Amino acid sequence: GLGLATPRYDSLAVFYFYSDHLFAQWDDRPAPVDSLVFGSNSQGDLDITYAPPWFAPEHLKFDYGVILFKVLAKSQQWALVEVNQYDGQTAWVALQDVGLKLWPDFLLNTYSVEPISTEANPLRVRHFDHAGFYNVPQSDCVFQPILVRGDWLQVTILDEGSTALGQAWLRWRRNDELLVNYYLFS
Repeated sequence: GLGLATPRYDSLAVFYFYSDHLFAQWDDRPAPVDSLVFGSNSQGDLDITYAPPWFAPEHLKFDYGVILFKVLAKSQQWALVEVNQYDGQTAWVALQDVGLKLWPDFLLNTYSVEPISTEANPLRVRHFDHAGFYNVPQSDCVFQPILVRGDWLQVTILDEGSTALGQAWLRWRRNDELLVNYYLFS
């Protein structure tokens, strides 16, 4: 995908999903096919009071305010999002109703990243495939993104006590394939 999107639930009571049929002919907003409804729970906290049975976004941790959909396509007014991570079901959402973060912006705002495969994607001293390997001084380190340069992320390496041990480069994508796991929380 292109990145991740979150509904603007702080300003919306209802977040609409639209048919994944051809959208280019829409002059006005079409009729929605389903929605998320936000309201208060029994403790008075903001909650999702209705969701479609197929609702399974990329990330859902609403007690932390997190609803994230993978964005597969984008136009000037619409975004095609994956609404079910298990079966790949998609729907269109109005771009004005979401906060959209393309991968570079999203990754820079995560707590940490790590390579999916350290053998296939080791840390490097520079942002090139042929650059030397960066040897991590200990095993339980956290890699916090600080800079995106093309397909590479510069990361600060932190030990268990959050002491910076250095900086290295990690390839985060290749041919539109994500090569890192990311973590939203510490």
